[in-house]
Amino acid sequence: MEIKYIYSENPERDIWENLLKFTYTENIKKFLKKREFEVNDELVETISGSVSQAYEYFLISKNASLQVSPLLLYYGTSNLLYGISCLLTGELLEINNHGMRLIISPNNKEIAETGIKFQDGKTGGVSVYLESLSSLDKTLVNTGEWTVKEILGSIVETIDDFTNLYGVKNVQVIPITKVHLENEEHFRINLDILSQEKIHELLPTVPNFSKNYMKPQINYKEQMILRKKINGNYDHQMSYTGQKFFSAGYENHNNIVLPYYLYFFIMLYSFGTLCRYHPEIWNPFIQRDTTGEKNLVEKIIRISRRQIPNLILNLIFGKEHLYDNNMYKDIDAKTYISKEEIEKIIRKELNQRG
Repeated sequence: MEIKYIYSENPERDIWENLLKFTYTENIKKFLKKREFEVNDELVETISGSVSQAYEYFLISKNASLQVSPLLLYYGTSNLLYGISCLLTGELLEINNHGMRLIISPNNKEIAETGIKFQDGKTGGVSVYLESLSSLDKTLVNTGEWTVKEILGSIVETIDDFTNLYGVKNVQVIPITKVHLENEEHFRINLDILSQEKIHELLPTVPNFSKNYMKPQINYKEQMILRKKINGNYDHQMSYTGQKFFSAGYENHNNIVLPYYLYFFIMLYSFGTLCRYHPEIWNPFIQRDTTGEKNLVEKIIRISRRQIPNLILNLIFGKEHLYDNNMYKDIDAKTYISKEEIEKIIRKELNQRG
């Protein structure tokens, strides 16, 4: 996807300024006509109202505590996804329910152990948004019981916090850095977060990985190096910070890899449902958590407020919009390798070849 870099002192404000253009009926009509969709007043007003309401929910959530902020953001995200789904399909989509339900067990010791079961693949919200906003040909229905921990393990922005709290077992995302050398480019995976064993476990479940990349190698600095095949593509995802990453599939859930926005949507549904319908669980967690799990939830809520509108903007225009005044940068290593380092690399390579 093409990247559009946009300097901004206030990314949240600027992103919403772009999204709110789709609250104006004439802008909506122009967008629909350009894509040769049939224009009718009901469709136009639905899109306008959905985006408007989404903005209000996001705005109110800024000043709300963790008692209700997940619920407000879930409502806001639901409205935004519905409005944009209608915009991009040119149809009034039918949604009758959330398309998922929580499974609460009295034996759960962590909020992240809460279960999630997906249902109603035709009119359930999560399934409708998966079908209308992505090209994924898999369904979430009949993929078994998930956990909130699995969803959280797919969010790259909090991988450090996640592994510190829960370990690496449920991590489903691999942060990568693109490195530019004199005669090549490659991806580097630092091994300070995930071990070689964990990375080798995840890479085969990354979509099209074997098609695009050669077998990983470990360099003399004990970093994992990924090089693109001659006919391969640099196929990866990117956070709003510019951090590149791979999303891995869930072996116990049909190896499915979801669009990144859906991980946030499912996570907000889970937390929103807990605070709305299970205060007997949520209130003690908010008031008396001693594990640090609450800090992770608070951080993810802040990231959701920033990330979700950005992801939706990307969907509308088919471009990665990077709003920031301090971008995450690729590494340009052209001037970083000395003559001595090159000689050391050559000697090591020759010794290995015997």
